Amino acid sequence: MGSAFLLSTGFVLAAGGPLLLRIGWNGPRPAVALGWAALGFALVLTLTTGGAWGLAVGATLASLVALGLLAVEALRSPAPARARTPREPAPRRAARPNLPDIARRIGIFLIVGLADLVASLAFGWGAQRLAWLSGMAEADALIVGLFALPLCWALLASWQLTRIRITDMLLATLAVAIAGGLPWLTL
Repeated sequence: MGSAFLLSTGFVLAAGGPLLLRIGWNGPRPAVALGWAALGFALVLTLTTGGAWGLAVGATLASLVALGLLAVEALRSPAPARARTPREPAPRRAARPNLPDIARRIGIFLIVGLADLVASLAFGWGAQRLAWLSGMAEADALIVGLFALPLCWALLASWQLTRIRITDMLLATLAVAIAGGLPWLTL
């Protein structure tokens, strides 16, 4: 009986979170904090009392309420007035690419695409090794490694694409490869 009440409370909080966020959008700022807090508590309550099913239902409720609020606001707001802007003619010829620029772009692709993959693979193997050594079953440790690889690759590539110098990109790749490779090779 107690878990059903907590699950229902989680569902109410999941539905109320987007409402509070919408109220705080152009209104009182504390409503935004309350909305995020309601969504956070809803996450905890639905996950702990209903498991994956509870979390899925709570997330669906929050999404449906947010979608409904978005639809209402879309119907209320008028369409923007469009002013005609004169069109510029397209350039006749593209600028000639220079060799250093092409080499730099290929280098960035190789770093972000291939070197980051290798570094993330080493990180995933290291995470798998540490999970296995911490007492996880072999299959669970494998899942940790398989989860860590794409997550690490995406985070590393996202961070690197904000860097200007290629050496900064390579240092980040090397740091991730060492951080993941050391536990895998030494333990």
